[in-house]
Amino acid sequence: MSDYTIFSDDSGAGGHRFHALTLVAVPTEEVSHLSAQLDELLVATGTSCTEWKKVGKQYRYTNACKALLGTTTSLATQYGVRYQTVLWDMHDARHSVQFRDDHSNKEYMYRVALVDLIKRYSITDITWHPDTEWSLDFDRVTNDVMSRIPFGPTFTSFSQSSPEESPFLQIADLNAGIWRNYYEKLEPGREWNNAGRPEGCPSCSWTKRETQQYELLMWYVESLQKGGTTFERFNGRLKTKAFGARPINVWPYTPQH
Repeated sequence: MSDYTIFSDDSGAGGHRFHALTLVAVPTEEVSHLSAQLDELLVATGTSCTEWKKVGKQYRYTNACKALLGTTTSLATQYGVRYQTVLWDMHDARHSVQFRDDHSNKEYMYRVALVDLIKRYSITDITWHPDTEWSLDFDRVTNDVMSRIPFGPTFTSFSQSSPEESPFLQIADLNAGIWRNYYEKLEPGREWNNAGRPEGCPSCSWTKRETQQYELLMWYVESLQKGGTTFERFNGRLKTKAFGARPINVWPYTPQH
């Protein structure tokens, strides 16, 4: 039996081209004491909660973000925590279909991410804590997931939570936010700025805050690489290399139809 508690959050809405979701899967027996350790880490930075939308606004939130993201490799190697970040392009062949609303898209992508994670690590018993901002059909998602996995995983418990209630939800929020913004704004903005800020790209920008966010992402990538995670480029943007049951995954979804 493989018993995991999965914390999840997503980033992107409305007119955003790219959306992302992150699942943070923690062995259930480790959740309590690891949460206490991470809470202490946050308190030492001068805050009890940080979210991506706060990063770059105040130093303490950015510092707290680095503190949490800096634990990624050690949590994966020492305690078996698993990370799954999936990005999707609202302009691709699946998501740009007329009359297919954002909720349907997001439910589908959660199913894709959960099925991959559960199969990859043979998870049998699942406690799921999605962020409270969700308004999706959870029963539909969980039933779809269970129907697509032969060994029959079970969602033993389900409850929505807020980031203030769990540092693992904050980690999910930070990963979804940093990677979505990288795909949506930071990489295009950096390229536009390096090219001399040419005209013809009204959505391009490169502010001081975006510079700080990009530097934070590059620090995070370097930290993951030192821990053994390898990256490659996909359409000019970073993703993790696809091999084995790697503990840290960042990948853009490619439509199957």
